[in-house]
Amino acid sequence: MRCGFFDGRGSDLQTVNCLMSGPAAVIRLEFRTQRLAVGALNPGIGEGIGSLADLDAIAAILAPAVLEHLPEPLQMPAGPNPIESWVAARLTESALYSVFEVSTETVVGLMILAQTAEPGDTPTLRLGYLFAKSVWGRGYGTELVAGVLQVLEDAGWKGQILAGVSTGNPGSSRILLKTGFIEVPTGEAHSRTYRYTLT
Repeated sequence: MRCGFFDGRGSDLQTVNCLMSGPAAVIRLEFRTQRLAVGALNPGIGEGIGSLADLDAIAAILAPAVLEHLPEPLQMPAGPNPIESWVAARLTESALYSVFEVSTETVVGLMILAQTAEPGDTPTLRLGYLFAKSVWGRGYGTELVAGVLQVLEDAGWKGQILAGVSTGNPGSSRILLKTGFIEVPTGEAHSRTYRYTLT
């Protein structure tokens, strides 16, 4: 299967191979919205979209105020090189993407996509996103979520996208509802789960 994407540094629609052969398939996305460019984060590559070249920007995204309402596994680890350790932990369980602000070519956010469905079950992606506090209030969360949903739909991906949100983070709940997610009752007192289905 092939899918379209916008190159993170350009404006022309391009085409790449997407590995989307089943519930356990790896989905690699790279796309651009009006103000954001999204590409896979590749530790060790020094330049360009998806690199860890700008550790200061990554550190700003992973600041305490940003991580405050996330579950314990997503908190900053103790010890040396905590940013690299946090990124490495995410990459063992999911695909991790850099989110660049096009106007400044600065990484301002991170997006997480993890496949969780077992073989034979409904293909399922878990979506997470974090933005540096300095860009809160600009509508980037809504733009990012709408963008990834559109790219998945255009690629012909079928399944459900789930996102979990702490009850202490109502702004993220508003983003998901605004982009078409519906709340799924779970009985959890301190978190909410939202679902978007592509058929």
